[in-house]
Amino acid sequence: LPTGGRSARWRASYFPIRARSGLVIGIELVVQAIAAPAQPADLPDLPELGLSDATFRAVYDQAGIGICVAALDGRLLHVNPGFCALTGYSADEALQLGVSDLPHEDDRARADAEWQRARAGAPSAGHELCYQRRDGATVWVQA
Repeated sequence: LPTGGRSARWRASYFPIRARSGLVIGIELVVQAIAAPAQPADLPDLPELGLSDATFRAVYDQAGIGICVAALDGRLLHVNPGFCALTGYSADEALQLGVSDLPHEDDRARADAEWQRARAGAPSAGHELCYQRRDGATVWVQA
């Protein structure tokens, strides 16, 4: 959602993605616009999540929140339209980023600490972070 250069409020949470064995294989970052829903998008298959492609695709495509899936090294693997609206990046541009590229420089240390907790398998504890959009505007997310 374009912000016209003004601040906007979003809610975000990190969750570990586990293989059937219980091993953490990725991190899901869910970002929800407080005011507007996301639009559907195509999503590559993710059978390693233990969900059918159809179920996962339906949840992902119809979610009214921004979602990205990241590898354990922080590379973004998949993003939905809500995530693109939050960050101002196209899906192709976002997939060139890592999770450490998203927070404003003043919040990178706190964001990194939360990322490390998620990598260890802990759900998000909940706090606000400032993200910097592609256009330079800042948005606050509740992670």
